[in-house]
Amino acid sequence: MRGIVINISRRGLTLLELLVALAIFASLLTALFSAYWGGLRLREKAWTSMADDARRDHVGLLLRSDLRHLAAPVGVLAGPLVGESQGNALQRADRLSFTSTTGLVSDAAPWGELQQVEYFLEYPLDSGQAEGFDFIRRTRRDLLATTISEDDIPGPEWRLLHGVRSLMIQYFDGEAWVDSWDSTTVENENPEAIRLWIEFVEAEAGAPPRPPIDLLVQVLSQPRASATASGAAAPAGGAGGGAGGGATPETPAGSGRAGGSREGGAREGGPPNGGARGERAT
Repeated sequence: MRGIVINISRRGLTLLELLVALAIFASLLTALFSAYWGGLRLREKAWTSMADDARRDHVGLLLRSDLRHLAAPVGVLAGPLVGESQGNALQRADRLSFTSTTGLVSDAAPWGELQQVEYFLEYPLDSGQAEGFDFIRRTRRDLLATTISEDDIPGPEWRLLHGVRSLMIQYFDGEAWVDSWDSTTVENENPEAIRLWIEFVEAEAGAPPRPPIDLLVQVLSQPRASATASGAAAPAGGAGGGAGGGATPETPAGSGRAGGSREGGAREGGPPNGGARGERAT
């Protein structure tokens, strides 16, 4: 019986077929890597945008709290409210100093709730940082110091924002917005409203834009300093029964405290000159 001969071909892949397979595999890997890298970049941009938004919200809440608890610029501890306009019309670097009741009272520090607060711009500490300034908030708690020197008594300061191009602060006197304020020249009165406009430098290529911060806070009317204010407030307050606080020529009936402010609201975007239309913050 003859044996069955089976001819099995042992032909393998040719060099051309192998090169085609490698090219297809490389194309698939390139597509997968591009998709993965694009997802990582989108994730990084999203995290950066969220972190920037969170920082902006935190700064807005902090500034609103300072201005909402603005103290009347009278008395021994409460200093004047001084707002200086610096720079030019295209790039402002204003400065604001006032007294607020936002100090943290604790057993570890001998200070009360009153503290002096300053807002200003300063060059960044990191020389390799991009263009722009740092927005700084500085506080001072030792209000009874007879000699005040920034070198001898440096107050705590926080660099809240980076890459700031311009800081403009305006004050509403009841009729129009002005660029500077000094409570010692207006019978120790605070402005009726304060507006902060913070503009940032242009974002780098591919980075999300940073819209400006427009913060508007309305300040409650406060009593003027007078020689008879302290003597007249006591009997008038007693006649009011302690509930409404009494009414005096300096302090309206029902007011719970002499100083303070009410938030007028915060908006982002829009030029600061829009407030110059004469409208009051509500």
